[in-house]
Amino acid sequence: MIGSSPSVLSTITMNQLISDPYSRVTGDINGEAIQWIRQNSHIYLCKYKDGMMYICQLDDSNSNYYHDGTSAALNNLGVDVMMKLPIFYTKAENTTSSVWDISFSNVKKDNTWMEWGGDLIGVYEGFVNSNKLYSVVMSGSSSTGSISQSNFKTYARNRGDGFTLVKWKHQNIMAFLYYAMYGNTNCQATIGSGTSSYSKEMGVTNALGMSDTVAGGNGDSNSIKFWGLENWWGNKWEWVDNVIVNPESADGLWRITEDDGTTRDVQGIKMEGYPTEMVIGPHLDLIPKTAGGSSTAGYCDYMYTNSSSTTRVVRRSYSSAYAYGGVAGANAVSDSSDTHANSGSRLSYQGDITEIEDVAYFKSL
Repeated sequence: MIGSSPSVLSTITMNQLISDPYSRVTGDINGEAIQWIRQNSHIYLCKYKDGMMYICQLDDSNSNYYHDGTSAALNNLGVDVMMKLPIFYTKAENTTSSVWDISFSNVKKDNTWMEWGGDLIGVYEGFVNSNKLYSVVMSGSSSTGSISQSNFKTYARNRGDGFTLVKWKHQNIMAFLYYAMYGNTNCQATIGSGTSSYSKEMGVTNALGMSDTVAGGNGDSNSIKFWGLENWWGNKWEWVDNVIVNPESADGLWRITEDDGTTRDVQGIKMEGYPTEMVIGPHLDLIPKTAGGSSTAGYCDYMYTNSSSTTRVVRRSYSSAYAYGGVAGANAVSDSSDTHANSGSRLSYQGDITEIEDVAYFKSL
């Protein structure tokens, strides 16, 4: 059980003064805490009923099967396929203006540590049916695009309490889990870029389970998969639920609404290009602080924060297999009513969850 695990701690250093993506992350790369988080992250088949999400773990080596080896049907609108991180904690310490020590642990050391995990992230980009958003494989279908951020938010909430689009916190923590596991800031060169399309069939990585794709192999000939998430970059842009850029004036300010309804403001810069430095801070915010990188220098992922308009919403990742894409990529130039064929979203859930180990009982629900 997770609760009985011994305390583990890993610390990485992010030196943003170093442009080489393979030298700027040092320390406990893929250390004990990162391995613990990875080992306790799983893909689940999920059923929502009467305000409760019931989940049953799928096989880590092949998501087409339950954890007991029996076949799992992933193509029903009554279920979602989602990944859950365990509860863990981070602490970010600014050693100099451009250097951060980021620590990970499965134990909260004190109140300066931030909690992550416990909620569910859609394994696939979202599929809309009858004005509701799902994370499900529909045979031969691609994820849904050409819908505004505002409507996507409504379609997620139409599923019930606790459902939203992916949030800004998911963008941040998945990126830092990548940096800590692989020790670099060029995810496309490690995991792959995907293929040049924004309408690929969903579920093509199911047989990989929790395994990551590899650049130069299946990560460039197929949809990418990272930490159980298919097309976490590439394929479509994904609308983010809870962040606005330039809320009052075109000044590069980001306003994030947290899970408890409170808001916090983070000052970024207006830019179009590759950032070399991010704000980071305790929330691990991937908000640009300095520009001047490239697809092979700095963070290696492109950002658009140069809008002269107010109340911009955010799209994460990048579409197709452009070199611009990756774990830190973001676009903050659109209005909440804008639609784009290459822009979709991804479901998330934060609410009551009951894990069921008995596969037969889960099927009977």
